[in-house]
Amino acid sequence: MNIWPVLFRMVITFLVASFILFFVIPIGRISSGSMEPTLMVNDIGICYGLAYLNQEPQRGDVVIFTQTNAGDDETWIKRIVGIPGDYIQFLDGYVYIDGKLLEESYLGADMRTFCDRDFEVPENAYFVLGDNRINSWDSRWWEQPYVLEEDIKGKLVASIPLSKLIDAIKENILNIHQNDCHKF
Repeated sequence: MNIWPVLFRMVITFLVASFILFFVIPIGRISSGSMEPTLMVNDIGICYGLAYLNQEPQRGDVVIFTQTNAGDDETWIKRIVGIPGDYIQFLDGYVYIDGKLLEESYLGADMRTFCDRDFEVPENAYFVLGDNRINSWDSRWWEQPYVLEEDIKGKLVASIPLSKLIDAIKENILNIHQNDCHKF
C-alpha cells in the first residue's frame, strides 16, 4: 500500500485548516476584563480575518490587533472609537468626537470614560478603547495611542460565553457539595 497520497492529503488538510484558523477565522480566549461586560474573561472570541479586505474598519467595531508601532507583538481586542481624521475629547466622563457626544449603547449607564488628553487620529490609524473603561489599558494610556490599519487582524463576529458556562459548573458543584454536606 502506498502511504504517500494519504500523507499528502493529511498535510494539505492540516495546512488549509491552519490557514483558516489563523488568518480567516482566528479564535482566541479573552484573558482580561477590559472588554466587560461585552466579553468576559475566558469567553472565546471568534473573528473574521478578511472583514477589512474590501471595507474600512468602522467606529464601534470590536477588533483584534497587534501594536507593532509600540514594539508589542501581543494580540489585543478593543472597540474602535476613533477613525482617521477624528478629534477625540473626554469631558465629564463622556467621549466626544469632533465636538459631538459619542452615543455608546454598549456601555452600562454608569460607565464613565476619563482622560486628560485630546487626540487627533491620523490617516491609516484608529483609536481604541476597552468597554470596561475603568479597567482597560487602551489608546488613552499608550505612548503610541493609535492602532495602525495594517495591524488590525480581524473583526469580532461572535463570542462563546465560556465564562457563563464555567460559572454554571461552579454553581452546580457548590450546590452538589452543599447538598452532600447536609446528608451527614
